[in-house]
Amino acid sequence: MSVVTGRDATRAGVLRTLAGLGQTGPDDWLVLFLAGRGDLGHNPKFACHDGLLDLAELRKELAAFPGRKLVLMDVRPAGGGPVEGDPVRALTAGLPLMAFAACRSGELAADDGPHGLFVGTLGDALGDGFAEADQDGDGYISAAELARFLRLRVPARYQDLRNRLGAAALGSESQNPIFYPDPLKLTTLPILARR
Repeated sequence: MSVVTGRDATRAGVLRTLAGLGQTGPDDWLVLFLAGRGDLGHNPKFACHDGLLDLAELRKELAAFPGRKLVLMDVRPAGGGPVEGDPVRALTAGLPLMAFAACRSGELAADDGPHGLFVGTLGDALGDGFAEADQDGDGYISAAELARFLRLRVPARYQDLRNRLGAAALGSESQNPIFYPDPLKLTTLPILARR
């Protein structure tokens, strides 16, 4: 596992870390988590410490890895407005990878405490909410189970936050995570296990 944050999260640092992960096998999962700000227009970019990383560069690095890939994106537009483009579709187009993102185009990804609402809900699935997320009770969370959990819990938590802070404080009617390709339409293998 590699973590790149703060001053180390440069464009070159992110790409170097990906390249340095070594070779994955066909049965391995590569999970990449991106959180922060970016230009989420029609040519999406992720904000690094030293500038913007074009998602096309990231796609190139991800394409080099065999096996399964999951990208989790809790990225908010740098200007604070709603997401305009479709960074998830741009990242996944033509690549054998799955991506989950915090919100749809036209929505704002909300913060709730020290993390984004999406990240907090993802943490719930991995922690105290594991039994709820593991809908078939087999001790694993598949991509489809995680998608169902996030689809239910993120909008509900967003509405709770709106009720607490007021509708004007969030600037969006709702927050709905998106998934490409839709794991509910695929036969997906488990990606997370209870220890």
